[in-house]
Parts: sequence; structure tokens; C-alpha cells
Amino acid sequence: MKKFYMALAAVSLLASCSKENVEPQPKQPQETQESIDAVDPNTPGAIRLSLSADVAPIELAQDNIFEGDGQEARGTELTVSGPNLNQAITYKITPESGDKVPALLYLYDNQGGIFVNGSATVIKDGKGVNLSLGMLLDPANTKKSATLKRLADKNMKGTKLSIMIGHENGQKPGEYVFTNKGAKKITYKPNEPVTFGDNFLLLKATGLELEYDAATDKISVKGGKVSLQMQGYLVAARFQNKFPSKMLHHRWDKISESPYGVNAQGKRVTGYAQMAEVDRPPLGVTLTVDNLSGTYQTSIKHNNTLNRFMIGEDVDNAQYQDPNILNKRTMTTGFRKVEGKGHGFRERENFLDAYAIGEAEIPVGSAKNANQFDKDEQFFLLYCPNPFDRGSIAYRSLMKLYYDGSPFATIHKQNNQGYAFCYLKNKNNSFRKTKDATGNKYYYVTFPIESTDFYGGSDYWTSDKKARFDAYKVAQAKYKLDK
Repeated sequence: MKKFYMALAAVSLLASCSKENVEPQPKQPQETQESIDAVDPNTPGAIRLSLSADVAPIELAQDNIFEGDGQEARGTELTVSGPNLNQAITYKITPESGDKVPALLYLYDNQGGIFVNGSATVIKDGKGVNLSLGMLLDPANTKKSATLKRLADKNMKGTKLSIMIGHENGQKPGEYVFTNKGAKKITYKPNEPVTFGDNFLLLKATGLELEYDAATDKISVKGGKVSLQMQGYLVAARFQNKFPSKMLHHRWDKISESPYGVNAQGKRVTGYAQMAEVDRPPLGVTLTVDNLSGTYQTSIKHNNTLNRFMIGEDVDNAQYQDPNILNKRTMTTGFRKVEGKGHGFRERENFLDAYAIGEAEIPVGSAKNANQFDKDEQFFLLYCPNPFDRGSIAYRSLMKLYYDGSPFATIHKQNNQGYAFCYLKNKNNSFRKTKDATGNKYYYVTFPIESTDFYGGSDYWTSDKKARFDAYKVAQAKYKLDK
């Protein structure tokens, strides 16, 4: 059969990417996907394909998809720099040996399509790729390459192309997946970018229309240059600690006794007016996530009608209807189910703690600037490849020693004529994703850490007295409260 040289000069996909937040989520039959491996483009009889693509810059989202509801390196590399939130997150492609990176192509028309598993050469310091590969029709297995033969026989008329970088091969031939790398904790330091490699996210270009030039016997992309964009979205969780910066100084010497107040000289006093003030230590928080696609391995399929990849939509459960949904997913490493119900009110919520990243320390006055990071500010980052997912992000504090309505959280009131116990509000510790994400965007969610003042104190802080006493001793030394 005739050989085709596919000079696929790329096309900008800024407009087509935005379609991800308006298209419905069709449920397609889970049939075996037709797939072949690429060969050297100089292989006799191979259909040759080549293209160049640039990596589009990631953008800060201007819309909000979350709202408070009272509750070896390969592929892509993500870098968080700052301090400006609008320019804080960038990504590029990192190669394996030989400057190569795996690339998944999908050729299709309105009758069907075929995956081609190949590789691309990384250029422009990770900001672009060149791709040159062959697609061989196998006479011994015409069924395997039947779609490719059909497309070639009609000179690729009506054929489109989609590309993905960052995929992995599944357990069976023709299966492709993406294994999420989990939540990340970031500490911002000026001029010290934080980089995550290890195939951190997926890049894609979809619905590229092809055209055949009989005079040159070449196939090209209609419209020009290819632009690779992030599949799905990123969400960054920041924390604004609005607690009073000072608290009354208490000591706790023996677990069998109660805490007591001290003055500036460290001597025991009985009146609140004589108690010294000390700086309130940071609050430790951990990220917890319900149902979002960052918590499980996602399959990679393609919807020809909508000209887009379907990422994890086969195990998506946007309506929280399946009580066994966690058993149908391969969970992301570093997450575990929260024991008990700590957030929200919907019946099917399954919050998962991102335990592997530990706690972030949130000092009083953190995230005071909505557009810039503070020095040493800690926040969480999660990549979600399915823009249509639904769920929530929240935070939990495992030990609220100085935020729990105990004597250690008290403050002076009314010009030292009284005192109040500060207790952490929990009603704003959950934000729910309410609509589809816009592709190639990152979203910031800022959690308020606020106090409710009340008189009389709280008895619950002594429910596990030993654990709190041990935590107090650790905090006393760490924060030098008795210096």
C-alpha cells in the first residue's frame, strides 16, 4: 500500500481545551481498545508520522469550582516557584535516556480509532517535543491493524489525531492508565523553586483535524501548530490563620495536676490579669480528600464524538451513589480512609487522609496576601486528571492543643478584665467541587482558620489526657514557650 509521510505541524488548542467544562460525560461500553506499537519510521511499508508540539503555559483559573459547604523521571515535571500566585506553577516534559519520552497517539474517525504507543524527542528544555514514528500494517494480524488500514485506504480523509504524554501501559495490551502521584506539601522559600518529577501530570492535544495534500503526498494538521496542555486541573489548598496571635501563658508540670497560669517571670499566678502573654504556636493540619480523581488510578480512553480523552470516568462516581466505590478503584499511594465521619453530611462521602505528606504548620497571620505566598508558607497541591469529577477537599487537625478551647488557648478580654477560651471553628473546613474544571488551570482554595470565643472552657480536651500531656511537652520544647 502507499506510504504516507505525516508532516503534522501543530495546532493551538486553547479554545478546544475549554470545552472540557461544558461537554457531558458519556458512558461508553468498556470494550477492548484497538492498539499497536510504533516502529522505526524507516521500516519498509510503514506509515510514517512526524510532528512538533509546544507545551502551553499553565494558567491560574479566574473562576471558582469549589465552594464552602459547611464541612526515573519521565513524562511531566511540575515546578512551584512564586511568590506571585498567577505565575507560581509551571511544568515541562522531562526525558528518559536519549531525550525520549513515551507518547500515546490516537487516530480516529466517526467509525472508530486506534491507539499507537510510541515515543517523542524532548526539545526546548522540556517545552516542546518532536515526534517521528512508523505505523506498520501487520499482514499476519489484519484485525489488530484493521482501523489503521481503513484510515490509510481513504488517504486519512475525515481522520483526526489526539496525543497524550505521561501515560503508562496497563496490565493488558491496549490498556493505558495514569497513576496519580498523590498530594504534595510545599514550603515556599523565595528563589528556591520546588520541583516534582516522576511523571507528575498528563499533557494532551486533542481533536486535531488532518488533511491530505495529493501534490506533496503529505498529511498535515489543519490550522498549524500543536499545543500540549495539561489534562484536568490542579488544586492548591492554602490556609489563612486568623486566630489571636497571643495567648495566656500556662504550664503543665504533671499529668495528675491541672495546667496553671504564670506571669512574665514564670511564676505561678491565680488571677488571669497577671498571666503573661506568649505567641500562639502554629496549627498543624493535614489534607483530606473525598472522591476527587487525585485519589485513584485512572484509565485512559478516548471519546471520538467529543474529541477528547476520558480519564478515569469509568470509575467516577460524581453522585456518591455507590457505597462500594472505593473497592472498585486502585487508590493513590499515600491516602488512607478516615476512621469515623469528620466532615460534611452527604451519605456517600469517603474522605481520605493524605497521611504520607504529614502535617503543614500554619502560623497566625498566614496567607495574609491573597495574591502572593509568604516566606516559609506551607500549602498542599493535588493534581486531578478528570475535569468532570466531583468531591471535596478539607483539612483536619490531629492535635489542636493551642486551638481547642483548653486553658492553653485562652486570651485576655476587655482590657484584661476577663478571659476567653478560643475554640477552632470547624464549619468551614470543607470545600466542595461544584462544577467541571477548565482544563490547563490551577485553582487556589484558601481555608479560614478562625476562632470562636466562649466562656467556661471545654472539657473534651482532657478526653485523652496522656496524649495531650505528651503533645504539650513536645510543643513546649519545640516552640520554646518557657524560654
